[in-house]
Amino acid sequence: MRGFHYCLIGLDLAGKSSRPSGICLWWGKEVRTFVLYTDNEIIRLVKIFQPDIVAIDAPLSYPRDYQNSGVQAVPAWRECDLALRRKNIRLFPLNFNSMRELTKRGVALKTIMEKQGFRLRLVSNILTGQAFLEGVFLDPERFPIPDIT
Repeated sequence: MRGFHYCLIGLDLAGKSSRPSGICLWWGKEVRTFVLYTDNEIIRLVKIFQPDIVAIDAPLSYPRDYQNSGVQAVPAWRECDLALRRKNIRLFPLNFNSMRELTKRGVALKTIMEKQGFRLRLVSNILTGQAFLEGVFLDPERFPIPDIT
């Protein structure tokens, strides 16, 4: 951590580097949003700002029994996906074409960033929306708001 400044990078990762990935940079009291395309651009930004956490909206792991060679006939679900499906939260399986590309890219970026010592967190707009609907963020015992000033 750099003195009193807290730094967080949020990444809405695109499945292909030819499409824009949304970036939110929260550094101290400043927030900036922009887009990047390539993995190298993303990694360079992370190295420059040295965030406390990189929050990525993309799958960062494969299911235990996942075969990454071609299309599977059976949907590929991680344990966390199955838990969400039991709560009637709909998700695409990881062997769905666009999800396969997104997962491959997410896993690759996770591997690189973790080797360089960065802390990553999986985030999801679906889960955040569901938490708001359930009032999770209104309950300070379930979701304490840290003092980062």
